[in-house]
Amino acid sequence: MTEFLLTIESVMTRKHFEKAKVVAGHGNLQRYVKWVHILESLDIEPFVKGGELILTTGIPIARGEEVFIDFIKKLSQLDAAGLCVELGKHIERIPDSVIQCANALAFPIVTFTNVVPFVEITQDLHKLLINQQYELLQHLESYAQDLHKLALYATNYEQLLMRMHKYLNVSIAFELKGEDILYIPNTQQTLFHHLRQTAPSDTEHFLSKDIYLLQQKYGTIYIYSVNRILTELDTLILDRTSVALANYLLRDLYIDEKQGNENRLILTQWLHNELTVQDIQLFLEDYAPKTIKCSWIVMIQRITRFNKNQNLTYHKLFIHNILEKYGFFSCTVEENRELIFIIADMWGKNDYKQRLEAVVREMNEKSQEDMPNILGFGHYVNSLQDVFRSYETAKNTIFIRKHNKKLSYFFDDLPLQHMLLQLRKDKVFLDVARQYLSPLFEYDQQFNGQLVRTLTKYLEMNGLKKETAQELFIVRQTLYHRLEKIESIIGKDFMKGDQRLAIELMLRLIDE
Repeated sequence: MTEFLLTIESVMTRKHFEKAKVVAGHGNLQRYVKWVHILESLDIEPFVKGGELILTTGIPIARGEEVFIDFIKKLSQLDAAGLCVELGKHIERIPDSVIQCANALAFPIVTFTNVVPFVEITQDLHKLLINQQYELLQHLESYAQDLHKLALYATNYEQLLMRMHKYLNVSIAFELKGEDILYIPNTQQTLFHHLRQTAPSDTEHFLSKDIYLLQQKYGTIYIYSVNRILTELDTLILDRTSVALANYLLRDLYIDEKQGNENRLILTQWLHNELTVQDIQLFLEDYAPKTIKCSWIVMIQRITRFNKNQNLTYHKLFIHNILEKYGFFSCTVEENRELIFIIADMWGKNDYKQRLEAVVREMNEKSQEDMPNILGFGHYVNSLQDVFRSYETAKNTIFIRKHNKKLSYFFDDLPLQHMLLQLRKDKVFLDVARQYLSPLFEYDQQFNGQLVRTLTKYLEMNGLKKETAQELFIVRQTLYHRLEKIESIIGKDFMKGDQRLAIELMLRLIDE
Protein backbone atom coordinates (compact mmCIF):
# COMPACT_ATOMS: atom_id res chain seq x y z
CA MET A 1 0.00 0.00 0.00
CA THR A 2 1.27 3.47 -0.90
CA GLU A 3 2.33 5.59 2.07
CA PHE A 4 0.21 8.73 2.28
CA LEU A 5 2.41 10.65 4.70
CA LEU A 6 4.51 13.69 3.93
CA THR A 7 6.92 13.95 6.86
CA ILE A 8 9.69 16.37 7.81
CA GLU A 9 12.14 13.60 6.93
CA SER A 10 10.69 13.20 3.41
CA VAL A 11 10.57 17.01 2.96
CA MET A 12 14.34 17.12 3.59
CA THR A 13 14.87 15.03 0.44
CA ARG A 14 13.20 17.61 -1.82
CA LYS A 15 15.25 19.79 -4.21
CA HIS A 16 15.05 23.08 -2.27
CA PHE A 17 16.18 21.39 0.95
CA GLU A 18 19.49 20.02 -0.38
CA LYS A 19 21.50 22.51 1.71
CA ALA A 20 19.06 22.75 4.58
CA LYS A 21 20.01 21.49 8.04
CA VAL A 22 17.99 20.11 10.94
CA VAL A 23 19.21 21.91 14.08
CA ALA A 24 16.59 20.73 16.61
CA GLY A 25 13.98 17.99 17.07
CA HIS A 26 16.07 15.33 15.31
CA GLY A 27 14.14 12.52 17.01
CA ASN A 28 10.76 13.66 15.71
CA LEU A 29 11.27 14.00 11.96
CA GLN A 30 8.30 11.67 11.29
CA ARG A 31 5.89 14.50 12.07
CA TYR A 32 3.09 14.62 9.51
CA VAL A 33 3.11 17.67 7.19
CA LYS A 34 -0.41 18.56 6.03
CA TRP A 35 0.28 21.99 4.52
CA VAL A 36 2.91 24.74 4.18
CA HIS A 37 2.57 28.33 5.49
CA ILE A 38 4.81 31.39 5.08
CA LEU A 39 4.51 33.38 8.31
CA GLU A 40 6.19 36.69 9.10
CA SER A 41 4.09 37.60 12.14
CA LEU A 42 3.80 36.56 15.78
CA ASP A 43 0.02 36.45 15.41
CA ILE A 44 -0.10 32.82 14.29
CA GLU A 45 -3.24 31.41 15.92
CA PRO A 46 -5.61 32.16 13.00
CA PHE A 47 -3.28 30.44 10.51
CA VAL A 48 -2.07 27.31 12.29
CA LYS A 49 -4.61 24.48 12.66
CA GLY A 50 -2.19 21.56 13.04
CA GLY A 51 0.28 19.81 10.75
CA GLU A 52 1.60 22.94 9.01
CA LEU A 53 5.27 23.35 8.07
CA ILE A 54 6.07 27.02 8.79
CA LEU A 55 8.52 28.99 6.59
CA THR A 56 9.96 32.30 7.86
CA THR A 57 12.80 34.70 7.07
CA GLY A 58 13.08 35.44 10.80
CA ILE A 59 11.33 38.84 10.89
CA PRO A 60 8.97 37.97 13.80
CA ILE A 61 11.63 36.19 15.87
CA ALA A 62 14.53 38.61 15.46
CA ARG A 63 13.41 40.59 18.51
CA GLY A 64 15.24 38.44 21.02
CA GLU A 65 15.58 34.94 22.41
CA GLU A 66 12.51 35.15 24.68
CA VAL A 67 10.27 36.11 21.73
CA PHE A 68 11.80 33.26 19.69
CA ILE A 69 11.21 30.74 22.50
CA ASP A 70 7.59 31.88 22.94
CA PHE A 71 7.13 31.51 19.17
CA ILE A 72 8.40 27.91 19.28
CA LYS A 73 6.17 27.10 22.25
CA LYS A 74 3.11 28.49 20.44
CA LEU A 75 3.84 26.47 17.31
CA SER A 76 4.27 23.31 19.39
CA GLN A 77 1.00 23.92 21.27
CA LEU A 78 -0.84 24.44 17.97
CA ASP A 79 0.65 21.14 16.72
CA ALA A 80 2.56 22.64 13.80
CA ALA A 81 4.76 20.11 11.99
CA GLY A 82 7.96 22.14 12.18
CA LEU A 83 9.69 25.47 11.52
CA CYS A 84 12.03 26.38 8.63
CA VAL A 85 14.14 29.53 9.18
CA GLU A 86 16.13 31.37 6.51
CA LEU A 87 19.35 32.60 8.16
CA GLY A 88 21.06 35.78 7.02
CA LYS A 89 19.25 39.07 6.66
CA HIS A 90 17.08 39.06 9.83
CA ILE A 91 18.60 36.35 12.00
CA GLU A 92 22.16 34.99 11.77
CA ARG A 93 21.91 31.90 13.96
CA ILE A 94 19.49 29.91 16.10
CA PRO A 95 20.28 30.66 19.77
CA ASP A 96 21.27 27.70 21.94
CA SER A 97 18.38 28.44 24.33
CA VAL A 98 15.90 28.12 21.43
CA ILE A 99 17.45 24.84 20.31
CA GLN A 100 17.25 23.49 23.86
CA CYS A 101 13.57 24.51 24.07
CA ALA A 102 12.76 22.91 20.69
CA ASN A 103 14.56 19.68 21.66
CA ALA A 104 12.65 19.55 24.93
CA LEU A 105 9.39 19.86 22.97
CA ALA A 106 10.60 17.44 20.25
CA PHE A 107 9.81 20.20 17.76
CA PRO A 108 11.87 20.17 14.52
CA ILE A 109 13.69 23.32 13.40
CA VAL A 110 15.28 23.43 9.93
CA THR A 111 17.64 26.22 8.79
CA PHE A 112 18.56 27.51 5.32
CA THR A 113 22.03 29.08 5.12
CA ASN A 114 21.31 30.45 1.66
CA VAL A 115 18.42 32.40 0.20
CA VAL A 116 15.68 30.00 -0.89
CA PRO A 117 12.52 30.70 -2.94
CA PHE A 118 9.71 30.15 -0.41
CA VAL A 119 7.08 30.38 -3.16
CA GLU A 120 8.70 27.54 -5.10
CA ILE A 121 8.92 25.45 -1.89
CA THR A 122 5.20 25.91 -1.19
CA GLN A 123 4.33 25.14 -4.83
CA ASP A 124 6.45 21.98 -4.79
CA LEU A 125 5.14 20.65 -1.48
CA HIS A 126 1.52 21.63 -2.14
CA LYS A 127 1.62 19.89 -5.50
CA LEU A 128 2.98 16.80 -3.79
CA LEU A 129 0.28 16.94 -1.10
CA ILE A 130 -2.52 17.42 -3.65
CA ASN A 131 -1.26 14.53 -5.76
CA GLN A 132 -1.11 12.35 -2.67
CA GLN A 133 -4.67 13.33 -1.78
CA TYR A 134 -5.86 12.44 -5.28
CA GLU A 135 -4.06 9.10 -5.10
CA LEU A 136 -5.54 8.52 -1.63
CA LEU A 137 -9.08 9.03 -3.00
CA GLN A 138 -8.38 6.58 -5.82
CA HIS A 139 -7.19 3.96 -3.35
CA LEU A 140 -10.19 4.65 -1.11
CA GLU A 141 -12.66 4.27 -3.99
CA SER A 142 -11.01 1.06 -5.14
CA TYR A 143 -11.08 -0.37 -1.62
CA ALA A 144 -14.72 0.61 -1.11
CA GLN A 145 -15.76 -1.12 -4.34
CA ASP A 146 -13.88 -4.30 -3.43
CA LEU A 147 -15.39 -4.27 0.05
CA HIS A 148 -18.89 -3.80 -1.36
CA LYS A 149 -18.45 -6.79 -3.66
CA LEU A 150 -17.07 -8.90 -0.80
CA ALA A 151 -20.02 -7.97 1.43
CA LEU A 152 -22.45 -9.41 -1.14
CA TYR A 153 -21.08 -12.95 -0.86
CA ALA A 154 -19.32 -12.95 2.54
CA THR A 155 -20.53 -15.66 4.91
CA ASN A 156 -19.35 -13.90 8.08
CA TYR A 157 -18.22 -10.45 9.17
CA GLU A 158 -14.67 -11.69 9.88
CA GLN A 159 -14.05 -11.76 6.11
CA LEU A 160 -14.63 -7.99 5.91
CA LEU A 161 -12.26 -7.37 8.81
CA MET A 162 -9.61 -9.63 7.25
CA ARG A 163 -9.78 -7.57 4.05
CA MET A 164 -9.03 -4.38 6.02
CA HIS A 165 -6.24 -6.16 7.96
CA LYS A 166 -4.48 -7.23 4.76
CA TYR A 167 -4.97 -3.87 3.05
CA LEU A 168 -3.67 -1.69 5.90
CA ASN A 169 -1.32 -4.19 7.56
CA VAL A 170 -2.56 -3.21 11.02
CA SER A 171 -3.95 -5.18 13.95
CA ILE A 172 -7.71 -5.20 14.45
CA ALA A 173 -10.05 -5.78 17.38
CA PHE A 174 -13.81 -6.03 16.91
CA GLU A 175 -16.10 -5.66 19.90
CA LEU A 176 -19.66 -6.76 19.08
CA LYS A 177 -22.49 -6.47 21.57
CA GLY A 178 -23.06 -9.75 23.38
CA GLU A 179 -19.94 -11.47 21.96
CA ASP A 180 -16.29 -11.89 22.90
CA ILE A 181 -13.79 -9.48 21.31
CA LEU A 182 -12.41 -10.73 17.98
CA TYR A 183 -8.67 -10.09 17.48
CA ILE A 184 -6.88 -10.11 14.10
CA PRO A 185 -4.27 -11.46 14.51
CA ASN A 186 -5.14 -13.29 17.71
CA THR A 187 -1.62 -12.82 19.09
CA GLN A 188 -2.08 -9.05 19.56
CA GLN A 189 -4.54 -9.12 22.48
CA THR A 190 -2.07 -7.80 25.06
CA LEU A 191 -0.98 -4.95 22.80
CA PHE A 192 -4.63 -4.01 22.18
CA HIS A 193 -5.44 -3.72 25.89
CA HIS A 194 -2.27 -1.71 26.52
CA LEU A 195 -2.99 0.79 23.73
CA ARG A 196 -6.66 0.98 24.69
CA GLN A 197 -5.65 2.25 28.12
CA THR A 198 -3.55 5.05 26.59
CA ALA A 199 -6.25 6.12 24.09
CA PRO A 200 -7.38 8.70 23.13
CA SER A 201 -4.02 10.37 23.82
CA ASP A 202 -2.18 8.04 21.43
CA THR A 203 -4.23 8.44 18.25
CA GLU A 204 -1.11 8.01 16.17
CA HIS A 205 -1.13 4.28 16.91
CA PHE A 206 -4.72 3.53 17.98
CA LEU A 207 -8.04 4.40 16.31
CA SER A 208 -11.62 3.28 16.91
CA LYS A 209 -14.99 3.58 15.17
CA ASP A 210 -18.38 2.80 16.70
CA ILE A 211 -20.99 0.91 14.67
CA TYR A 212 -24.61 1.97 15.02
CA LEU A 213 -27.61 -0.09 13.94
CA LEU A 214 -31.13 1.26 14.15
CA GLN A 215 -29.85 4.33 16.00
CA GLN A 216 -28.23 2.24 18.77
CA LYS A 217 -24.55 1.43 19.34
CA TYR A 218 -23.97 -2.17 18.29
CA GLY A 219 -20.20 -2.56 18.36
CA THR A 220 -16.76 -0.95 17.90
CA ILE A 221 -13.87 -1.57 15.47
CA TYR A 222 -10.34 -0.80 16.64
CA ILE A 223 -7.18 -0.62 14.52
CA TYR A 224 -3.73 -0.30 16.06
CA SER A 225 -0.06 -0.54 15.18
CA VAL A 226 3.24 0.16 16.92
CA ASN A 227 5.27 -0.23 13.73
CA ARG A 228 3.97 2.89 12.02
CA ILE A 229 1.86 6.00 12.55
CA LEU A 230 -1.77 5.65 11.52
CA THR A 231 -2.58 8.00 8.67
CA GLU A 232 -5.56 9.76 7.15
CA LEU A 233 -6.00 6.79 4.80
CA ASP A 234 -6.25 4.46 7.80
CA THR A 235 -9.00 6.64 9.24
CA LEU A 236 -10.93 6.74 5.96
CA ILE A 237 -10.57 2.99 5.38
CA LEU A 238 -11.79 2.39 8.94
CA ASP A 239 -14.84 4.57 8.24
CA ARG A 240 -15.67 2.72 5.00
CA THR A 241 -15.23 -0.65 6.66
CA SER A 242 -17.48 0.30 9.56
CA VAL A 243 -20.25 1.31 7.11
CA ALA A 244 -19.91 -1.96 5.16
CA LEU A 245 -19.89 -3.94 8.38
CA ALA A 246 -22.99 -2.13 9.69
CA ASN A 247 -24.84 -2.92 6.45
CA TYR A 248 -23.75 -6.56 6.65
CA LEU A 249 -24.89 -6.90 10.27
CA LEU A 250 -28.19 -5.16 9.53
CA ARG A 251 -28.77 -7.56 6.63
CA ASP A 252 -28.14 -10.48 8.99
CA LEU A 253 -30.59 -9.09 11.54
CA TYR A 254 -33.14 -8.52 8.79
CA ILE A 255 -32.81 -12.11 7.57
CA ASP A 256 -33.06 -13.41 11.14
CA GLU A 257 -36.23 -11.38 11.65
CA LYS A 258 -37.72 -12.77 8.43
CA GLN A 259 -36.81 -16.31 9.42
CA GLY A 260 -38.34 -15.66 12.83
CA ASN A 261 -41.71 -15.67 11.13
CA GLU A 262 -41.39 -19.47 11.07
CA ASN A 263 -41.92 -19.35 14.84
CA ARG A 264 -45.19 -17.49 14.36
CA LEU A 265 -47.35 -20.60 14.84
CA ILE A 266 -45.69 -21.49 18.16
CA LEU A 267 -45.85 -17.91 19.41
CA THR A 268 -49.51 -17.63 18.40
CA GLN A 269 -50.35 -20.86 20.22
CA TRP A 270 -48.49 -19.57 23.26
CA LEU A 271 -50.51 -16.35 23.26
CA HIS A 272 -53.77 -18.30 23.03
CA ASN A 273 -52.84 -20.70 25.85
CA GLU A 274 -52.67 -23.69 23.49
CA LEU A 275 -49.25 -24.96 24.62
CA THR A 276 -48.18 -26.82 27.73
CA VAL A 277 -45.50 -25.39 29.99
CA GLN A 278 -43.12 -28.08 28.70
CA ASP A 279 -43.81 -27.05 25.08
CA ILE A 280 -43.03 -23.41 25.87
CA GLN A 281 -39.84 -24.31 27.74
CA LEU A 282 -38.61 -26.51 24.88
CA PHE A 283 -39.20 -23.68 22.42
CA LEU A 284 -37.41 -21.12 24.59
CA GLU A 285 -34.44 -23.44 25.22
CA ASP A 286 -33.68 -23.20 21.49
CA TYR A 287 -34.86 -19.64 20.90
CA ALA A 288 -33.88 -17.70 24.06
CA PRO A 289 -32.81 -19.94 26.97
CA LYS A 290 -32.01 -17.05 29.33
CA THR A 291 -35.65 -15.93 29.34
CA ILE A 292 -37.24 -19.09 30.80
CA LYS A 293 -37.23 -17.81 34.39
CA CYS A 294 -38.04 -14.19 33.51
CA SER A 295 -41.16 -12.15 34.15
CA TRP A 296 -43.18 -11.29 31.05
CA ILE A 297 -45.40 -8.59 29.60
CA VAL A 298 -47.17 -8.34 26.25
CA MET A 299 -47.15 -5.11 24.23
CA ILE A 300 -49.49 -4.61 21.29
CA GLN A 301 -48.94 -1.97 18.65
CA ARG A 302 -51.93 -1.47 16.38
CA ILE A 303 -50.98 0.08 13.04
CA THR A 304 -53.94 2.30 12.13
CA ARG A 305 -52.70 3.15 8.62
CA PHE A 306 -50.36 0.96 6.65
CA ASN A 307 -49.29 0.73 3.02
CA LYS A 308 -47.25 -1.91 1.24
CA ASN A 309 -44.24 0.38 0.88
CA GLN A 310 -43.72 0.54 4.65
CA ASN A 311 -41.12 -1.85 5.97
CA LEU A 312 -42.57 -3.61 9.00
CA THR A 313 -39.52 -5.88 9.32
CA TYR A 314 -37.26 -2.87 9.80
CA HIS A 315 -39.85 -1.37 12.16
CA LYS A 316 -39.85 -4.53 14.30
CA LEU A 317 -36.05 -4.60 14.39
CA PHE A 318 -36.06 -0.98 15.47
CA ILE A 319 -38.39 -1.70 18.41
CA HIS A 320 -36.53 -4.90 19.40
CA ASN A 321 -33.36 -2.82 19.60
CA ILE A 322 -34.92 -0.16 21.84
CA LEU A 323 -36.38 -2.83 24.14
CA GLU A 324 -32.99 -4.54 24.41
CA LYS A 325 -31.40 -1.21 25.39
CA TYR A 326 -33.64 -1.11 28.49
CA GLY A 327 -33.19 -4.73 29.54
CA PHE A 328 -35.94 -6.53 27.60
CA PHE A 329 -35.83 -9.45 25.18
CA SER A 330 -38.72 -9.63 22.71
CA CYS A 331 -40.22 -11.77 19.98
CA THR A 332 -42.99 -10.69 17.65
CA VAL A 333 -46.19 -11.98 16.13
CA GLU A 334 -47.75 -10.02 13.28
CA GLU A 335 -51.52 -10.46 13.21
CA ASN A 336 -53.94 -8.45 11.07
CA ARG A 337 -52.90 -4.84 11.70
CA GLU A 338 -51.25 -5.55 15.04
CA LEU A 339 -47.68 -6.21 16.10
CA ILE A 340 -47.70 -8.31 19.26
CA PHE A 341 -44.45 -8.18 21.24
CA ILE A 342 -43.93 -10.92 23.82
CA ILE A 343 -41.42 -9.26 26.16
CA ALA A 344 -39.16 -10.91 28.75
CA ASP A 345 -37.76 -8.70 31.52
CA MET A 346 -34.09 -9.75 31.51
CA TRP A 347 -33.15 -7.37 34.33
CA GLY A 348 -36.03 -8.43 36.56
CA LYS A 349 -36.17 -5.12 38.40
CA ASN A 350 -39.16 -3.41 40.01
CA ASP A 351 -38.66 -0.41 37.72
CA TYR A 352 -39.97 -2.27 34.67
CA LYS A 353 -42.72 0.32 34.12
CA GLN A 354 -40.26 3.24 34.10
CA ARG A 355 -38.07 1.38 31.62
CA LEU A 356 -41.03 0.61 29.37
CA GLU A 357 -42.08 4.26 29.54
CA ALA A 358 -38.59 5.16 28.29
CA VAL A 359 -39.04 2.63 25.47
CA VAL A 360 -42.34 4.26 24.47
CA ARG A 361 -40.76 7.73 24.51
CA GLU A 362 -38.01 6.61 22.13
CA MET A 363 -40.53 4.85 19.90
CA ASN A 364 -42.61 8.02 19.68
CA GLU A 365 -39.56 10.19 19.03
CA LYS A 366 -37.93 8.03 16.38
CA SER A 367 -40.65 5.87 14.83
CA GLN A 368 -41.88 6.38 11.28
CA GLU A 369 -44.10 9.44 11.21
CA ASP A 370 -46.31 7.94 8.49
CA MET A 371 -47.19 4.94 10.68
CA PRO A 372 -49.70 6.15 13.29
CA ASN A 373 -50.41 3.57 15.95
CA ILE A 374 -52.17 2.74 19.21
CA LEU A 375 -50.01 1.14 21.88
CA GLY A 376 -50.94 -0.88 24.94
CA PHE A 377 -49.36 -3.14 27.58
CA GLY A 378 -50.96 -6.08 29.34
CA HIS A 379 -50.58 -7.29 32.91
CA TYR A 380 -46.99 -7.93 34.09
CA VAL A 381 -46.83 -11.69 34.85
CA ASN A 382 -44.16 -13.69 36.66
CA SER A 383 -44.30 -16.96 34.72
CA LEU A 384 -44.25 -17.89 31.06
CA GLN A 385 -47.48 -19.94 31.33
CA ASP A 386 -49.35 -16.72 32.24
CA VAL A 387 -48.28 -14.84 29.10
CA PHE A 388 -51.72 -15.47 27.59
CA ARG A 389 -53.24 -13.44 30.47
CA SER A 390 -50.93 -10.53 29.66
CA TYR A 391 -51.99 -10.84 26.00
CA GLU A 392 -55.70 -10.72 26.84
CA THR A 393 -55.28 -7.67 29.05
CA ALA A 394 -53.10 -5.97 26.43
CA LYS A 395 -55.92 -6.40 23.90
CA ASN A 396 -58.30 -4.78 26.36
CA THR A 397 -55.86 -1.91 26.94
CA ILE A 398 -55.71 -1.33 23.19
CA PHE A 399 -59.51 -1.32 22.95
CA ILE A 400 -59.80 1.17 25.83
CA ARG A 401 -57.08 3.51 24.52
CA LYS A 402 -58.61 3.48 21.03
CA HIS A 403 -61.44 5.59 22.49
CA ASN A 404 -59.19 7.73 24.70
CA LYS A 405 -55.53 8.01 23.70
CA LYS A 406 -54.77 10.21 26.73
CA LEU A 407 -55.14 7.21 29.06
CA SER A 408 -52.11 5.25 30.33
CA TYR A 409 -50.44 2.61 28.15
CA PHE A 410 -50.47 0.14 31.04
CA PHE A 411 -53.21 -2.29 32.05
CA ASP A 412 -52.38 -1.86 35.75
CA ASP A 413 -53.13 1.89 35.54
CA LEU A 414 -56.66 1.34 34.17
CA PRO A 415 -58.54 -0.88 36.67
CA LEU A 416 -61.87 0.96 36.37
CA GLN A 417 -61.76 1.05 32.57
CA HIS A 418 -61.02 -2.69 32.41
CA MET A 419 -63.83 -3.46 34.83
CA LEU A 420 -66.28 -1.39 32.79
CA LEU A 421 -65.12 -3.12 29.63
CA GLN A 422 -65.97 -6.51 31.11
CA LEU A 423 -69.37 -5.27 32.36
CA ARG A 424 -70.23 -3.88 28.92
CA LYS A 425 -69.80 -7.36 27.50
CA ASP A 426 -72.74 -8.54 29.63
CA LYS A 427 -76.05 -7.48 28.06
CA VAL A 428 -77.87 -7.77 31.40
CA PHE A 429 -75.77 -5.05 33.05
CA LEU A 430 -76.21 -2.72 30.09
CA ASP A 431 -79.97 -3.27 30.02
CA VAL A 432 -80.25 -2.52 33.76
CA ALA A 433 -78.24 0.69 33.36
CA ARG A 434 -80.21 1.90 30.35
CA GLN A 435 -83.54 1.06 31.95
CA TYR A 436 -82.66 2.90 35.18
CA LEU A 437 -81.29 6.03 33.48
CA SER A 438 -83.61 6.13 30.45
CA PRO A 439 -86.09 8.60 32.09
CA LEU A 440 -83.26 11.11 32.47
CA PHE A 441 -82.16 10.70 28.85
CA GLU A 442 -85.77 10.97 27.64
CA TYR A 443 -86.30 14.17 29.63
CA ASP A 444 -83.09 15.69 28.22
CA GLN A 445 -84.07 14.74 24.70
CA GLN A 446 -87.55 16.25 25.08
CA PHE A 447 -86.71 19.42 27.05
CA ASN A 448 -82.92 19.81 26.62
CA GLY A 449 -82.75 19.66 30.39
CA GLN A 450 -79.05 18.69 30.73
CA LEU A 451 -79.99 16.35 33.60
CA VAL A 452 -77.53 13.55 32.74
CA ARG A 453 -74.64 16.00 32.37
CA THR A 454 -75.61 17.72 35.61
CA LEU A 455 -75.85 14.43 37.51
CA THR A 456 -72.49 13.25 36.18
CA LYS A 457 -70.73 16.48 37.17
CA TYR A 458 -72.50 16.61 40.56
CA LEU A 459 -71.24 13.11 41.41
CA GLU A 460 -67.77 14.00 40.11
CA MET A 461 -67.67 17.04 42.44
CA ASN A 462 -68.76 14.90 45.43
CA GLY A 463 -72.06 16.73 45.86
CA LEU A 464 -70.54 20.20 46.24
CA LYS A 465 -73.17 22.53 44.75
CA LYS A 466 -71.08 25.68 44.38
CA GLU A 467 -68.26 23.87 42.58
CA THR A 468 -70.69 21.93 40.39
CA ALA A 469 -72.46 25.13 39.28
CA GLN A 470 -69.09 26.69 38.43
CA GLU A 471 -68.04 23.66 36.39
CA LEU A 472 -71.35 23.72 34.48
CA PHE A 473 -71.23 27.52 34.03
CA ILE A 474 -74.70 27.95 35.51
CA VAL A 475 -76.07 29.89 38.49
CA ARG A 476 -76.75 27.95 41.67
CA GLN A 477 -80.53 28.42 41.37
CA THR A 478 -80.51 26.62 38.02
CA LEU A 479 -78.51 23.77 39.60
CA TYR A 480 -81.06 23.48 42.45
CA HIS A 481 -83.87 23.28 39.92
CA ARG A 482 -82.12 20.49 37.96
CA LEU A 483 -81.31 18.50 41.12
CA GLU A 484 -84.94 18.66 42.20
CA LYS A 485 -85.97 17.30 38.81
CA ILE A 486 -83.37 14.49 39.08
CA GLU A 487 -84.73 13.56 42.54
CA SER A 488 -88.26 13.43 41.18
CA ILE A 489 -87.15 10.95 38.51
CA ILE A 490 -84.67 8.61 40.26
CA GLY A 491 -85.41 9.30 43.93
CA LYS A 492 -84.02 11.46 46.71
CA ASP A 493 -81.50 8.90 47.97
CA PHE A 494 -79.33 8.84 44.82
CA MET A 495 -76.31 10.29 46.73
CA LYS A 496 -76.35 7.66 49.47
CA GLY A 497 -73.97 4.66 49.72
CA ASP A 498 -74.62 1.81 47.29
CA GLN A 499 -77.19 3.87 45.37
CA ARG A 500 -74.56 6.48 44.45
CA LEU A 501 -71.98 3.82 43.55
CA ALA A 502 -74.47 2.03 41.30
CA ILE A 503 -75.49 5.25 39.53
CA GLU A 504 -71.84 6.26 38.91
CA LEU A 505 -71.14 2.81 37.51
CA MET A 506 -74.21 2.90 35.26
CA LEU A 507 -73.30 6.36 33.93
CA ARG A 508 -69.82 5.06 33.08
CA LEU A 509 -71.24 1.95 31.42
CA ILE A 510 -73.41 3.79 28.95
CA ASP A 511 -70.89 6.56 28.28
CA GLU A 512 -69.26 5.03 25.19
